[in-house]
Amino acid sequence: KLSGGLLSLRGAAAAEATAIAAYVTVDAAKAIIDQADAVSLLNSRLRGAVSGADEFAAAQKGLFQLAQSNSVGLNETIQLYTRLSDPIKRLGGGMSEVIGVTNAFQKALQLGGVSAQEAASATLQFGQALGAGVLAGDEFKSLAEASPRLLKAIADGANLPIESLKKLGSEGELTAELVSNALLKM
Repeated sequence: KLSGGLLSLRGAAAAEATAIAAYVTVDAAKAIIDQADAVSLLNSRLRGAVSGADEFAAAQKGLFQLAQSNSVGLNETIQLYTRLSDPIKRLGGGMSEVIGVTNAFQKALQLGGVSAQEAASATLQFGQALGAGVLAGDEFKSLAEASPRLLKAIADGANLPIESLKKLGSEGELTAELVSNALLKM
């Protein structure tokens, strides 16, 4: 009887192991599919921000290197790039300027020691500000709270005292052009 019970127990254990393996396999497959969807979405966003296959390949490579060197996620880096692309290109900049501002923005946040949540919020606010053409109001306030180091970088790059930024922002004079050019000097 003991031998039959052990065989029965062994059979149950084998069936459970098979069920667990199947679950793990399905879970792993789902994770791979989710990752592939995320990469596809990132590539779609990036394609919308560049013109042509050569620029896409160069931007993809540059942003990957940027994400690694700044210890920031590729998703966040591409999102920032795509948010900044149109406003900077409207000002006459190209891919290298968009990558330059993306890099300076990420470095300023990194130097300021912001959390991932603060960085995500600052990225959204910064993208909205440049999209609107001016850093003012809620966007200015959010960036000032999330990263005083970013404001210092803007002030230093624009050769302005940091104390004047709030006034310039409230007067609508912290334009996307001024902010972008200041960050490119960082």
